[in-house]
Amino acid sequence: MIWGDPAPLSPIDEATLFRNLFRQAGTVMLLIDFDTGHIVGANPAAVRFYGYPAEELQGMHISRINILPPEIIRQRMEEARARQRGYFVFRHRLASGELRDVAVYSGPVVVRARTFLYSVVHDITEEVRLRRERESLAKRLRLAMDVGRVVAWELHEDGRMYVTWPKDSVYPLAQRGNPLGLEEVVEWFAAPSQAAFAAAVQDCLLYGHPLNLELRDCDGRWVHVAGLRMEDGDGIRAVGVAHDITAIKTQAETERLRRKEAESAARAKDEFLRFLSHELRTPLSGLAGLLRMLCDGAGETCDGRLLQARERAESMLRLLSDALDLCRLDVGQMPLVDEAFSPLVLCESQVMLFGPQAEAKGVDLRLVCGLPSSRLVAAPKARLEQILSNLLSNAVKFTDHGEIVLTCVLHGTEDGEALAFTVQDTGCGIPPELQARLFEPYAQGILETKLARGSGLGLSIIHALVQRMGGTITVESEVNGGTTFRVAVPVRPAAQVESDLQESPQPRFEETSCVGSDSWHILVAEDDPVNQMVARALLERLGHRVEVVSNGAEAVAAVTRQRFHVALLDVSMPQLDGLEAARRIRQIQPSLPLVAVSAFTSADDQQRFAAVMDFVLAKPLSCDALVQVFAQVASRPVA
Repeated sequence: MIWGDPAPLSPIDEATLFRNLFRQAGTVMLLIDFDTGHIVGANPAAVRFYGYPAEELQGMHISRINILPPEIIRQRMEEARARQRGYFVFRHRLASGELRDVAVYSGPVVVRARTFLYSVVHDITEEVRLRRERESLAKRLRLAMDVGRVVAWELHEDGRMYVTWPKDSVYPLAQRGNPLGLEEVVEWFAAPSQAAFAAAVQDCLLYGHPLNLELRDCDGRWVHVAGLRMEDGDGIRAVGVAHDITAIKTQAETERLRRKEAESAARAKDEFLRFLSHELRTPLSGLAGLLRMLCDGAGETCDGRLLQARERAESMLRLLSDALDLCRLDVGQMPLVDEAFSPLVLCESQVMLFGPQAEAKGVDLRLVCGLPSSRLVAAPKARLEQILSNLLSNAVKFTDHGEIVLTCVLHGTEDGEALAFTVQDTGCGIPPELQARLFEPYAQGILETKLARGSGLGLSIIHALVQRMGGTITVESEVNGGTTFRVAVPVRPAAQVESDLQESPQPRFEETSCVGSDSWHILVAEDDPVNQMVARALLERLGHRVEVVSNGAEAVAAVTRQRFHVALLDVSMPQLDGLEAARRIRQIQPSLPLVAVSAFTSADDQQRFAAVMDFVLAKPLSCDALVQVFAQVASRPVA
């Protein structure tokens, strides 16, 4: 043994030095008799580690602390003596019974012809635990990668890239092994995606920009690539994952196509409803207009059968409107437009509308409303009129004696204000078994079949309208005890919308009334013969001169030949429709007032017509409507 001094130590000095090192070392050391397997020497560190008294530990067989079977222990001792192995990992049992993982460095020592194994023991329990946790985590991650088909990647500063592929990966790049060059990985992507990936991954590595891309690979599959910059003891790296999202993209595209098909189907349904509305309303409007004209012309001497025919024609028009409204609600095509209005004025107009019908039956129709006419709110006024009209119409229809009371109140809510209406009658009432189904389409007809004619659609429509407005509608009824409907809808402050209450009042039609003292020259473009006849008769009764043409082309030609005060153009005509005719007429007589006449009645249609013409009238025409439009024409400033 040489320790810097060339003078060798004596055997006694070497033995003394070994004993001192053995005893004073902080590392666990054992001396084991190879022949017997007993521990013949244990330093103080070993006594502290194993927890046995020194006299017990020295003399203990090694199998008491090493949990391996005796034959395996003997085999390991043979390997150590023959110097085939010098490092072992065992599990040793302490005096407390606790098991510890240890690393043992062992080799032979011969003293006086006896062989001993000199073992240095290190406690590696914590290292083993951490390694097992890492291995377990790695296995779980690997399993997750295999199940999710996720690729893990890591880009180093020198351009080397390490990629971990899912098990049984079909990519040829997976067979090349690691490390890979960045250019090799870039080639994995489709040509249009290569530059984007290369730039993004280097930005992530150099500048720390998060990586989040959806790219196509060389086989056309969609891949989501995500990554972050990592800086630790191993240097700066960009690490991330790549995941095949082809199925997700395919599903999203499928859903997009389904939505597109559904929207297309909804548009087709709406177009069909518009077409159906026009094709049905056109002849019905002509019939109703003709019957109305005949009844008005006959005055009080009008045949009762003619009056009944007019009522039936108008009833058919209402039924058609109800059915189309229900369909439009079903496809979400009925608009809700807020207007500023007075609830009192709204209710008064409805009471005035149904008052004569109630009076004719001997029923008292009253309004209870404490709001002043100056109190304004904002809500879909047209739809509220539709709701009240339906409820009051039903009340008058099913009440033969007593009274009908319309109540209107405005009260506060958590979100603002709500307008509440109550329609209470003393009519026949509704059986309990029908009340639960009252707002279902056609269910109302079960009741009406017993009592009166009706489609059963009205309450379904107003129920859907109230729901779309964010309100509620309820019913209380007792057979022969009357019925009460309660409606509450949210309203906004009137200041939030423009009020149209300042418009000048519209004149009512009177048999001898006429706009101005002079007769107007009016052009009517209408392809339906009955509607032509009705329009001509109404306008001539108002004292005007009328020229009738059958299509838009003839209307343009007529305007080219002569001047007119007003032109009434049917929107749907052969050869040239009313809208295109209006555009051409504007080029000939820009100041000529144009009135769109149509059986299309939706709000969208009305707005579309109003964008081209000055006024819009729905079929069937009436003297009232014509006089109102002509009054507005007369009040316009002369260009």
